[in-house]
Amino acid sequence: MKYILFYIFTSLLLSSCSHSTHRWIKNGIVPNQNQVCRTLGNGAHSAKIMYTGCGGLVIAHNSEEVFMTDPFYTSHKFGKDLLKTQIAPTPGNTAKVMDRVQAVGIDTNKINTVLVSHSHYDHLEDLPILLARHKLAEKVKIFGSTSASCTVANFLSGHEFINLDPLQFFQGPEDAAPESWQRISKNIRVLPIQSNHAPHFYGVHQMAGPTDCSTFKDYKDYTTKTKMDDWREGSTFSFLVDLISPDDTLRLYIQTSSSAPPFGFPPPAELKRKSVDLAILCVASHAYVKDYPDALLSKIKPKQCMLIHWEDFIFKDMYVADPKNVALTAIGPYMRKIKKHYKVPLNNLGDSAFMPRPLTLVEIKY
Repeated sequence: MKYILFYIFTSLLLSSCSHSTHRWIKNGIVPNQNQVCRTLGNGAHSAKIMYTGCGGLVIAHNSEEVFMTDPFYTSHKFGKDLLKTQIAPTPGNTAKVMDRVQAVGIDTNKINTVLVSHSHYDHLEDLPILLARHKLAEKVKIFGSTSASCTVANFLSGHEFINLDPLQFFQGPEDAAPESWQRISKNIRVLPIQSNHAPHFYGVHQMAGPTDCSTFKDYKDYTTKTKMDDWREGSTFSFLVDLISPDDTLRLYIQTSSSAPPFGFPPPAELKRKSVDLAILCVASHAYVKDYPDALLSKIKPKQCMLIHWEDFIFKDMYVADPKNVALTAIGPYMRKIKKHYKVPLNNLGDSAFMPRPLTLVEIKY
């Protein structure tokens, strides 16, 4: 009953808090097309990044090495799903996303790694359907927390789950232990970094704590309704990712949840070795974390920023032509922080930071 009352209250509160992206399109921050190119070096090498919504990315390096983050493609709407607190993925949306990935030249059958930043439903719910329907490589490595392993345990036939809880770089040391770096393919390595998760609404932190694995013991069919509140956060990770070419490396920093500093900071020694080329940063709930993303930007000093998890996935399907911002997350204050970091006027900010719509392909030249 308390969850129903909570969602009735928040649905009334949130319904008038989403706004159009026209302002950000006008200023070149939201690309007005579904395929964009960004240059982060001399342009001799390339990578593709498909933004699939919320914390979801599909990243291809040299067309042969492909991984994904946080697969969630189903918007659960207030009054239909969330008031009943019962959710299940929509296979049509999953197919739509995979078809779009294939259409831009990324072979989904080569996705051999999934990085799960934390275990809320909006970062993980579509992974069971991808595994059960054989939408990825024949053998997939899934990197996540103990909580994430609970929700996908019954779908791991032929796949491998790697628990990042003991492997993550914990805040404090100057450098990461060699075993913290995970080699996910010949030319891609990943460092999981201890991070945390912002509160959701005015300090209310929903779905916090570890997942109770017993609640997913019988979760063997992805069409089975689950309780939204059962998808508990568990550990939260950010990721430092190196895409390695013979004469250059593209360094990505991926943080799919607004995080209180210093959580999420990469090892200082690693930043001295190689700076961050592209920071992929969360927008949702930024206002509920002090000094975010200011402190992080000052620390990692990325050449450019790609802003994600900004679109409304509560009241609308994520894949509408003109998505609005996620409710209770004002875009303006976030942009002012980004603008201050890059020291440019708003109408030039698009050269340094961009906020793609879901299903936008970003081609990186480096």
